[in-house]
Amino acid sequence: MKTVAWLLNLDAELELAHPDRTEPSTRLRAQTELHGKRFLSAITESDPDSDYRHQALAHCSTWDYLLAWCPTPEVIDQVPVQIRQQPPNLKCLQHVNHRAFAWEIAQELPNAIFARDMKELMDHLQACPIPDQGWLLKRAFGFSGRWRKHVRGGLDDASRAWCEASMHEYGIGLQVEPYVDILAEFTLHGLLDPTGTVLQGEPTRLYSDPKGSWIGNQKVIESVSDTEKEAFQQAFTACAKALHAAGYSGPFGIDGFRWRDTEGNVCWQSLSDLNARFTMGYFVGMHHHHQGVIEACDLAATSQGISLPDS
Repeated sequence: MKTVAWLLNLDAELELAHPDRTEPSTRLRAQTELHGKRFLSAITESDPDSDYRHQALAHCSTWDYLLAWCPTPEVIDQVPVQIRQQPPNLKCLQHVNHRAFAWEIAQELPNAIFARDMKELMDHLQACPIPDQGWLLKRAFGFSGRWRKHVRGGLDDASRAWCEASMHEYGIGLQVEPYVDILAEFTLHGLLDPTGTVLQGEPTRLYSDPKGSWIGNQKVIESVSDTEKEAFQQAFTACAKALHAAGYSGPFGIDGFRWRDTEGNVCWQSLSDLNARFTMGYFVGMHHHHQGVIEACDLAATSQGISLPDS
């Protein structure tokens, strides 16, 4: 059995938003380690007969392949061997993971906007009727339900301060959407090579908690209609083309969801999130391409028999 060592920087968005950030808190480090274990378990469960064993790099003395959740400079600096092929640079990773990047590709929710300053935000909120369930505000970067805010009416002082901070930090900007009744969430994953060729997985059902934190993915999604599948595929293809044009190559995934409007109509949102990195449910949808993903994303120049230097 071959060992796949992982650099599990599941908090990569913190670095993308603040490249000069200080060390993460003890609490965040513990949470990241816990979610990292869940990610590795999800890989094993998605392909129980695989010939690969997945472990965090910190727990490996030798390995055959070395992969990173998101190859940011901070995590690449931890690699104790020569890099086979340089990953996308920080500027590229920031650009393609910024919510404005996906916003420009597809947006279907009514009265939604990506605001880059307070004037644009306030003008929009004043011009639009307040949705029945209020607004969902999302900062430019986010992960595991972080950096989002549900505002049920107008902005109070605390909400305004939160929005003002979003316009100067956290990647700059806010995605503003009506808070809608989500009936089901779905994901579609792929692997984009430097030539623009895409290795595509299967759509999966996504389960998350009310705050947006990942619970799990399922392979079986017979409930998706042909119309929804077509729209989801179009969004996926558009994202792959945009990522390639931006100079990105590597793993990525998109999220979409089915929702119900105030009149009871069932609607479809093709692109709610774009993640240019691995995701928690990535290998559930990509289980048929397990080996290809590992070999394509291997960071090490020579992978066999590598040992960490004595500390």
